[in-house]
This record gives sequence, C-alpha cells and structure tokens, in this order.
Amino acid sequence: MIRYIGKRLIMMVPVILAVTFLIFFLQYLAPGDPAELQLGVDASEEEKEAWREEFNLNDPLLVQYGKYLCGIVTRGDFGKSFRTGQVVTKDLFERWPTTFVLAILTQVVAASIGVLAGVFAALNRSTWKDGVIRVLAMIGAAMPSLSISSWSTAITSARYFSRSARDSVTMRDTCLYLLGSR
Repeated sequence: MIRYIGKRLIMMVPVILAVTFLIFFLQYLAPGDPAELQLGVDASEEEKEAWREEFNLNDPLLVQYGKYLCGIVTRGDFGKSFRTGQVVTKDLFERWPTTFVLAILTQVVAASIGVLAGVFAALNRSTWKDGVIRVLAMIGAAMPSLSISSWSTAITSARYFSRSARDSVTMRDTCLYLLGSR
C-alpha cells in the first residue's frame, strides 16, 4: 500500500508541472496587454513598463515559469494576484476554512443521500422505485463533477457562507444564477 501511495505521489509531479505550464502558456497566448488591462488605457507607458517589471512579464515564458516554480518550491510564494494585488498565499489562507467546511458538508450530504437511497432501493428491490434510484445514481455518476459542484456551491455558498451574500442574496437570485439568467 505504501509503495502504491508513493507511486501516485511521484506521478503527481509531472501532472502538476504540465498543468501549471499549460496555464502559463494559455495566459501567455491570451490577447491584450495584462499591464493595460490592470492599469487601464490611460496609464502611461512608464507605469505599464514598471508593472510588467514588477510581475516579471518582460522575461521570456520559460524564465517566468521557472521563477514561478522556484518561488513556490523555495518560499511557498505563489506570486501576486493581478486582480487584488495581494499575495496569492494570503488569499488562499483567508479562504481555506470556508472551502474546508464546504467540502466536509458536501461529503456528509453525499454520503447521507447515498446511504438513504441505497437502503430505500434495497427495501424496494426489483420494483420501479429501485429502478428510479439506479437511474438517478447512474446520472449522478455520469455527470461531470464540475456541474454538480457548481450547482451545489451556488445553492449553499451563495446563501450561507459568503459574508456579503448573507444579507443581499435571495433565493430568487440563486435560482436565476443556476438557470444562467444572471
């Protein structure tokens, strides 16, 4: 078992490297100037150049990627967020408790529903009720986890976890979001 876990951990390294490089490469190919997007069109060329220098955007792609990886490995530094300007590690530490609670609640709800549905199906074996439970289980297993997580996150977090949403988000807003109208 320990050998299997070790193999899986070792196999994670190239996957993580490939995914991070792919993200870097796709951002590199994205149209527009990140400095102009961040500072606005009215910013002077000197301000844009200073911003690019601050975020190492003047370096070639592989050098940027290398600096990013070295920062993660040596200092645990994921860089600065273009959006907030804060250190990404700080943002991660601020948000992980809510993410952890949401993950635990999701597992509890999923396990509870699964056990109850399994018991119900077992008690009604070879009936239409059992068939419905089996079909719903297959649909749930076949659905991409992203769509399931998007729905569950929108339903639970919008109403109960977000500090600003507790006062302003209504069930109507949540339903409109889920239906794609907002």
